[in-house]
Amino acid sequence: WYAGYVAAWRAAGIFPVFAAGNTGSACGSINSPGDYADVFGVGATDERDIATWFSARGPTVDGRHKPDVVAPGGGESILSTSNGDGLDYRTLQGTSMAAPLVAGTVALMWSANPSLLGDYERTVALIKGSARPLRDDSCGDGQQVPNNVYGYGRVDAYAAVQRARVDVPWLSVSALPGQLVPGASGNVQLRFDASRVPGPGTYQARVELFATLTTLPQSVDITFSVGAASGQAVLSGRVVADDTGAPVAAQVSVAGGQAVDTDADGNFTLVVAPGSFQLRVSAPSFLPYQRAISVAGDARLPDVRLRPGYPELALAHPSLDLALNFAQTRSVTITLANNGPQPLEYSARVLPGSFAVQHSDAPGGLDYQWIDLPSSARQIVLRGKPYSDTVSLGFPFPFYGSTYTETLAAADGFLSFSLPIGEYIKPATGCFPDTAFLYREIAPFRTDIDLARGGAIRYATTNGRRAFVISYENVRLAGSAPETYSFQVILHDDGRIVYQYRDIPLLPDSVAVGVQQTTLDYQSIGCGSAAPIAAGLAIELRPQYEPAAWLALSEEGGTVPANGRHAMRATVHWVYPGPLPQQARIELRSSDPLRRIVLLPLTLDARPAPNARWMPMINRPWE
Repeated sequence: WYAGYVAAWRAAGIFPVFAAGNTGSACGSINSPGDYADVFGVGATDERDIATWFSARGPTVDGRHKPDVVAPGGGESILSTSNGDGLDYRTLQGTSMAAPLVAGTVALMWSANPSLLGDYERTVALIKGSARPLRDDSCGDGQQVPNNVYGYGRVDAYAAVQRARVDVPWLSVSALPGQLVPGASGNVQLRFDASRVPGPGTYQARVELFATLTTLPQSVDITFSVGAASGQAVLSGRVVADDTGAPVAAQVSVAGGQAVDTDADGNFTLVVAPGSFQLRVSAPSFLPYQRAISVAGDARLPDVRLRPGYPELALAHPSLDLALNFAQTRSVTITLANNGPQPLEYSARVLPGSFAVQHSDAPGGLDYQWIDLPSSARQIVLRGKPYSDTVSLGFPFPFYGSTYTETLAAADGFLSFSLPIGEYIKPATGCFPDTAFLYREIAPFRTDIDLARGGAIRYATTNGRRAFVISYENVRLAGSAPETYSFQVILHDDGRIVYQYRDIPLLPDSVAVGVQQTTLDYQSIGCGSAAPIAAGLAIELRPQYEPAAWLALSEEGGTVPANGRHAMRATVHWVYPGPLPQQARIELRSSDPLRRIVLLPLTLDARPAPNARWMPMINRPWE
């Protein structure tokens, strides 16, 4: 519904900037109108240049990258003017605090170069080209820029204005006449420097002479023709990242000469006179490069490989396994290494984990035993609806501290104990959290399923009314792919959940596996083509103590110096043992652009207490 307004603004020369939204870190959670193709969508970062947990991600419904850029909007909050509570200023967080920083950057650029006024495409190109690249592969982009978390990177207002300002390196004003009395005249001396152009050719510029600040300037158009030098040489080459081999957007020059930009493939061309030079290459997030070259004629230079100039996070141990005796507490060291040339900013937290997860293909794992439902099992017929009416479980089922006796079954491969927020059509995100069904969800295979293409959803209460089984049998994905999928969920009266997969021919890019209590409290087992599921696999989720009840970290974040190390402490307490070891995951978010999020799994084997006392209790009804 905002499209008409945006079109009118663009036609009037207004630059539309919209916040990406604060709907969480799920892929595909970008909000409208920030997801429009003809507006500039902005996400939020904290003081470490790490995307905030609330900043919405792309891709858009039609697969485009969003947001376009990110800007500071979280962490220690952003200072802004206020129009309420009797305050002139206040601090807030949100993508709505990040978006005004980009709007202000546009205003600065248009002030520095009025020819940009109303030119949306040129302005966008300058902002994207000057942004500090930030990489993230959590939404299916690999390590590329742009991506669906940071877009083209964190906006750099200074760099954007520098690129926008009028800069004619081959022309300078060397002398001005000063103040002139009425009727007098004077000379303006201009200096032309042919060494400050990329090569032979014709160049144009304009000099504007202002009498006063309130009158229009007098303009002098200038054409500068540079002929070929005797024996000139054409140098060509390519700039790539040393670690990935990907092309780099860089500036290339020889000492004292005009810099040229690389193209989209990292290629560059320089025209120089024969001789010896220092070749210089610079690019954001990479270390400066310089080497001596001798030029006798046209030449293709070897690839310039730029070393990353960003931090690199490494962990001394990829996982931690502990055993504690009764009432024991133990402190362990988690060593964070920074192998990069820049300081590493990081934050750490213990993730929610109400369930211990066990796979049938792991040593000591449960058995895969597909349950063939009897012919008397009931079938859910949706008739085009995206989810069913409530279905009785046949017994009380405990889930995230509450008890349920019925559930909703969605066509798209998940159960829910709540209704969606607004109209539900298909999965809003390809991973967790789910931003459509916000609360209490069980998802063995949440993806876009089209029951009109065949298949069935059947269910039954089994095992003496102690287990509820719901099977998705021979269903197909939306689209035209012929493959069929079969999977089922088993809910046990003790709170255990089992996912079983019979037919999984291909993993779609948008599938999500896990459970969710809220958009902030969820447990993701996997997403997309990397989800750890396959035909013949079973996954059990067994209730356990919340990790925050027995695991604490010594800090919430900090800085690791370049090429340095830092020791973080984790304190683990004994808890009453369950059938399986307790499991936890420590999430590390850092400024390492290639490893934005690292999960450190921790397993606690709590040994039984040496003695146990059982106290009988008698309940008598009120008379």
